[in-house]
Amino acid sequence: MLLVHAAWTRSIGFQLSAAATAGLILTAPEQELWWSERLPARLGWQAPALAVPLAAMAWTLPSQLLHFVSAPFFALVANLLATPLLAPLTLSAMGLALASLVLLAAGLQLLAWPVAQLAALLIAMVRWISHWPAARLLTGHPQPWVLIWLVIGLLPWLLPDGALWRRIGPAPIVMAVLVQGRVQLADGVVAVQSCRQK
Repeated sequence: MLLVHAAWTRSIGFQLSAAATAGLILTAPEQELWWSERLPARLGWQAPALAVPLAAMAWTLPSQLLHFVSAPFFALVANLLATPLLAPLTLSAMGLALASLVLLAAGLQLLAWPVAQLAALLIAMVRWISHWPAARLLTGHPQPWVLIWLVIGLLPWLLPDGALWRRIGPAPIVMAVLVQGRVQLADGVVAVQSCRQK
């Protein structure tokens, strides 16, 4: 895709989508197996519902911290609540895309109405969750080398063959958190310019 349109490298949406897709391919299968072995038998069906958002969240975390200087605190809960809406919304949108090739605008608008209602419900749910207390964990703007430490610490847990390196994984993560915490908690002087109106 980048060979066709190299400018997408600067798109935050593309970066997040690419990172989330990497998480779904590289991390979600192992996460699903891990959850299915540890959840009670009656909750085994929840393994993919937990593995998919956790894998996507872990892979997109560095980009979220870099671009939004925060991390969503209730992201897992939001994904679990949105799961029942995602499958019908995705399938119906795909159906609409195919229908648009053969139907006139009036017929397409009639079919699009229930899809629009599902999308509106999903948007309302996201807005509701975003207004929960402490919905966002504000981290401040991290230095690139702090994010590199975070990525180095996360990779052994995210890659299928990273088990040998997991013992050292926590050290770079702890270092990144401590350095960023020290920067955020450090005393600083902010100059404020006062403008008087005449």
